[in-house]
Amino acid sequence: MVLSDVAEFSYKLSDFYHPEDESGVLWNDERLGIQWPITEDMQIITSERDSSNLPFSEEVVLKPKNIHAMTEVSDLEAVLNSARKWNAIDKNKIVLAGFSQGGIITAITAARCEKNVAGIILESPAFLIPKEAHDLFETIADIPDEYYYHFLINIH
Repeated sequence: MVLSDVAEFSYKLSDFYHPEDESGVLWNDERLGIQWPITEDMQIITSERDSSNLPFSEEVVLKPKNIHAMTEVSDLEAVLNSARKWNAIDKNKIVLAGFSQGGIITAITAARCEKNVAGIILESPAFLIPKEAHDLFETIADIPDEYYYHFLINIH
């Protein structure tokens, strides 16, 4: 929701755009319990796509793709390779940044592409995730297809 005349919007993608994979929930579904700061004199403008989203229900299941750390690294490498071709980019000054698991992705990508990365910014990188995998499992073969890291994150 934007309450000003101008706004910047950015988001992270985990893959190239696939319109057939888009999904969403109707923004003003009362079951979500969101108290939007809307007054009667405001004009609500939504995109056709956002207006056509369905209300939230228990039957709506958003299925995550088969995403794991190395698919994220591959995605970031593809973005890096594309960005190096853009005229507006100084390919000698590309800096990657990552937070939490994104910090791991950034560090791995920078190590694999060190000639193409001028620097990295890591904020609270989650380097303890691989350490815990080493602590929990003796060999790579012992690692299950998925497990819950601290009961919060489903690791694939």
